[in-house]
Amino acid sequence: MTRFVRSAALTLVAATSLALTTPLASGASSTAVAVYNCSTLSVKPATIVLACADANQTLTHLKWTAWGTPRAHATGVLGWNTCTPTCAAGSWRTRKVNVTLSGLTKVAAHWLYTSAHLSPVTGTTVSATVSLPTSAL
Repeated sequence: MTRFVRSAALTLVAATSLALTTPLASGASSTAVAVYNCSTLSVKPATIVLACADANQTLTHLKWTAWGTPRAHATGVLGWNTCTPTCAAGSWRTRKVNVTLSGLTKVAAHWLYTSAHLSPVTGTTVSATVSLPTSAL
């Protein structure tokens, strides 16, 4: 087998393997994919609480352009409490963000996104990646 043919065959096997392990390839609908929103399984949620203990970090006004694929995409608003001087006395800040959910993993009977990457729509180039829960909190 030539190097090109062997490389093409390996690429095809890898692509087929990935396709067979995603929910849409297995016949599930995009609604079978969810994200844990603290203790609630949510499909295409309009809001995701990122800090479940005190709700001091949230994603709101989420508008999804892709869902159920290995990466879900949305735009929305990140809100966070400055917690200065304390969280009870802190003020809220907001920023429009692009949201990409990834890390699609099957947990029990559900496909779950396990990671959220946030990047500002405008302004600073600082971005962040947040782990999402894989069970109710």
